[in-house]
Amino acid sequence: WGEIDGQPHLATASYDRTVRVWDPVSGDTTRILEGHTHWVRGVGSGEIDSQPRLATASDDRTVRVWDPVSGETVRLPILRPINSIAWAGDCLAVGTDRSLLAVDCSLMAVGQSR
Repeated sequence: WGEIDGQPHLATASYDRTVRVWDPVSGDTTRILEGHTHWVRGVGSGEIDSQPRLATASDDRTVRVWDPVSGETVRLPILRPINSIAWAGDCLAVGTDRSLLAVDCSLMAVGQSR
């Protein structure tokens, strides 16, 4: 759940390897984010440099941080299976099978790496 351009939106993770961004008022899909190569297990919303972002965790052992407006992404390879993801201020908390990783989002520039 979050805001994009001042409007509320909801994002969902899916076994079809996509993330869907929804308008919760109309129920319409506003964007489909594609790029993961396996199931998407979790999604969270936050901000980087005051811009809305989505973070996703997948069974392809990557975390992606998305610009939900443009669909641009930066991919972070993780060497362990990922179980969960959550925003914590300027950091992402990534739960793996045996650890909890903290990723400093202030160092990321979305769109520089695919």
